[in-house]
Formats: sequence, structure tokens, C-alpha cells
Amino acid sequence: MILSVVERADLCLHPALGGQPQLVASARFAVAAFIPVAHVQMVMDIRVRGGIMSLSVARLMGINHIALEVGDVDDALEWYGRFFEFQLRGRVGARMAFIDMADQFIALAAGRTQPRDGARHFGLVVDDKEGVRAALREAGIDVQAAGSLDFHDPWGNHFQVVDYREIQFTKTPTVLDAMGLSGLEKTEAAKQELRAKGVD
Repeated sequence: MILSVVERADLCLHPALGGQPQLVASARFAVAAFIPVAHVQMVMDIRVRGGIMSLSVARLMGINHIALEVGDVDDALEWYGRFFEFQLRGRVGARMAFIDMADQFIALAAGRTQPRDGARHFGLVVDDKEGVRAALREAGIDVQAAGSLDFHDPWGNHFQVVDYREIQFTKTPTVLDAMGLSGLEKTEAAKQELRAKGVD
């Protein structure tokens, strides 16, 4: 819808383009009817390419980290350690800790006050989903016997555990080797999903 507005912008002379007729429009003129100008200036870069106006935005590439609020950081580290093997990347006093996942991390912050999560959740990738399920059930935490593996921690964070072998998300061989997981292979179903996207 925005592009159709830009395409109807008039040809005019613009000093910055050497006085040559080009299709030009300001962010304010082109899209003010649809998005506040301040937002456009923050997230969009309007370029002239061969006389055609285009909008360029950043490409999503992945997640560097997530941040979870808990009650007490030490209690949280002890609780998560019952179900997951991990190392600490660092700490900031008693208020924050960083769980390392090689090229990603989880930040824990003390002082959660919001209600228990509902549909809001995040997917945590592991090398052994069923091992996590068994540990949770042994600890008396109510999870499904098979299929999706969802649970809440004592502070209301909603986890969904997925098996690395069964999903498209892929770490580089170098990262897997550094984690001691160089032999971890994708299932054929996951490989087919990746090949369908041109990732082989």
C-alpha cells in the first residue's frame, strides 16, 4: 500500500541528484497517511534506484539473547540447573546473570512482579528434549507424556522445549564443536524443510 503511494509521486528536479529528472518524494509526503513520520524516519530508508523508489528495512537474522525476570537469581540458577546443563557467561552482582549458549545467551534479572505467562512463551532448543521431559516429570512438574513440552518455572516464565535435531534452527559446525555437540544431526524431516528454503 505504501509503495503504491510512492509510485504516484511526481517526477521533479532535485539538486542532490544532479538536477536530473528522478522520482523523488520525502518520507513525509510518501507515507504520512499510513505511518507517523517519526516512525518512518526511524525504521525506513527511502532510496532512489534507477528512477524507482524503494523502501529498505533491516532483515531479521535471529535472536542474540532473551531476558527473563525471576524472583531471586541464585534460586533461578539452581532451579534451571536441575533440568539443563549450562555454564554462566557472567554476572552483575546479585541482580543479573547470563546463561551461556555459545553464540547466544539468556539474561536473568531479579525482581519479577508480573503475572504468570499465558500464551506468551519462548522456544528453548536442547540436544535431548525427552531427557528434559523425564527430569521435569521426576521433579513433579506437570508436563505432557509426549509431544509438545511446555512448562512454567516458579516465577511464571513459560518455556517450550524443542529438540535441535527436529527443527530448522541450525548452529554452525564450529559452534557445535565448541559445545561438544559436533555429532548432533538433523532428522530427515528437518533437512527437507531446510532444503525447501534452499539451505542444504
